[in-house]
Amino acid sequence: YHSGIGLANDITPAGGFFLEFMGTLLLIFVVFNVAVWTGKPLENDIAGSTISALAPLPIGLAVAVSHLTLGPLTGCGINPARVIGAVVWEGKDWWDGRSGKAFWIYIAGPLTASLVGPLIYAALYGTVSPGSAGKGQSKVAAV
Repeated sequence: YHSGIGLANDITPAGGFFLEFMGTLLLIFVVFNVAVWTGKPLENDIAGSTISALAPLPIGLAVAVSHLTLGPLTGCGINPARVIGAVVWEGKDWWDGRSGKAFWIYIAGPLTASLVGPLIYAALYGTVSPGSAGKGQSKVAAV
C-alpha cells in the first residue's frame, strides 16, 4: 500500500477494529490524564506550570507506541482524517481490496474510542472537568 493503511493478512476486520480502538483509546486516555489534569496547573500542580509544559511528551510517546505497535497490523489509523487523507490517492485497487472493504474500522474504531475514553476517565476520577482530578484527594504531608 502506498498510503501505509492496510490490514495484515492474519488480521480480521473485527481484530482490526479492536486494534484501532485500543490505539485511539490509549492516545485519548493519555491526553485526558496529562492535558486535562494540568488544565489548571497553579491549583493542583506541584511544580507550577512545568508539568503542563511537558504534556506533549507523553502524548507524543503514546502516538509513537501506537504507530510502532499497530503499524504492521493495520497501518495505525487512530485518526479518521489521517486515514481518509492517506487513502484518497490509493485508487481503485485499494478500495476493491481487503482493506478497502474493511475501511469502516478506521472510522468506527477511533470514534468509538473517543466516546469510551472520557467515560473511563470519568469513572476513574469522577469528572472530566479540566484541572479537577486532583481535588478532593488527601495530600501527603511533607516529612
